[in-house]
Amino acid sequence: MISTLLDLLADARRVGITLTRDGDQLTIRAPRTAAALARALLARKHDVFDVLDVYTGRAPVLNWHAAIYAFTPAPCAVCVRPTRLRDPFDHQPRHKTCTERQLTAEAPTR
Repeated sequence: MISTLLDLLADARRVGITLTRDGDQLTIRAPRTAAALARALLARKHDVFDVLDVYTGRAPVLNWHAAIYAFTPAPCAVCVRPTRLRDPFDHQPRHKTCTERQLTAEAPTR
């Protein structure tokens, strides 16, 4: 199964991966056991750049201008409560607050 960008970033935080940006370069520091996760993040480098400021704490919230509002609610990928909002990266059902908490390691439990 292909993980969504936000799930990849939550997993990265959980295993201690650090991400930094220098211009168009993405630097990933990860334990050897997380090499596959680091490669998956690198494959989505430009998407990672879009959320890196929130991940590192330099920005308080994501840019949700590209998010989609669905007609039918679906369970949030983080908290399972219904939401009409789809994230702007993988179009998964997610609440803004759940997503931003997940990125900043304050994820609610299911």
